Amino acid sequence: MVPQNYTHVSIILLLLCIAAICCAGCSQTSKVNTFTEDDNGITVTMGMSDTAVVTLESNPTTGYEWKASTTGNLVITDEKFVSDNVPGMVGEGGKQQWTLAANAPGTYEFTAVYERPWEETEADKTYQLTFIFT
Repeated sequence: MVPQNYTHVSIILLLLCIAAICCAGCSQTSKVNTFTEDDNGITVTMGMSDTAVVTLESNPTTGYEWKASTTGNLVITDEKFVSDNVPGMVGEGGKQQWTLAANAPGTYEFTAVYERPWEETEADKTYQLTFIFT
């Protein structure tokens, strides 16, 4: 006859194994997709747990800046400027970077316009990506 303590331990271990198997099927691996100026105009399909990082060359010391916008449920979760960090260089450029994620499945656009905000002329550069989140 098996002692009662061993029976309880066996049942607990069995329940923990079942829970672990169930949870393993629930998790999704997220992927970070990176995009640069070379990807301008493309359409990309991504999973709902994926994020996109768009990196574009920029030099704010010239007065130019990227003005970014999104459509629908595509949101900018982070935006930053990464300097080239050239020692002793005045007026150095760098990269403007946006991290994007979708709140719901669908087709959305990310658009960025490189311009001087005070000038009323056409943008010098435009950048556009279409995302299909499934």
